[in-house]
Amino acid sequence: MSRNVSGQAYALTVLTPIEHGREQALTAYLDALGDGDASPLARVPGTHLARWVVIGQVKRQEGQRRPDALKAPRLLFTSNFDGSLNPYLEALRTGLAGDADAIWGNCTGYPATRTPPASPSGSATTRSRRRCSSAPMASRRSPMCTPPSPRARA
Repeated sequence: MSRNVSGQAYALTVLTPIEHGREQALTAYLDALGDGDASPLARVPGTHLARWVVIGQVKRQEGQRRPDALKAPRLLFTSNFDGSLNPYLEALRTGLAGDADAIWGNCTGYPATRTPPASPSGSATTRSRRRCSSAPMASRRSPMCTPPSPRARA
């Protein structure tokens, strides 16, 4: 059993760089999303808890010799859900619909921000998910391999 599964619950964490100049617009979009039943995450079955967080910079830890610095702000998405990963990613894609593009479209490498080739293989998001699910683990950390994901408020 993998370490990101506890019983039926699966944990997903995605960290993506935000395109230069889009941090404020993304933050405003996320802040305007509804809570509870009005949240786009309410449309994604199986979600226990999920959230988006914009990380502008990291803090220096006491005793740290050199400060860490992000080259770009990051969008953190985390979710705990029932079931397995691929069906949940598909539920995110369909449940979030345009919200996924509005959120991850601000991130580097998000496939919906490019003109997808004409193909019967599905949306850009689905093609990216298929490509990344068969990629070696190290390549899954690439921005092109980050699945679209949602935010809920605490």
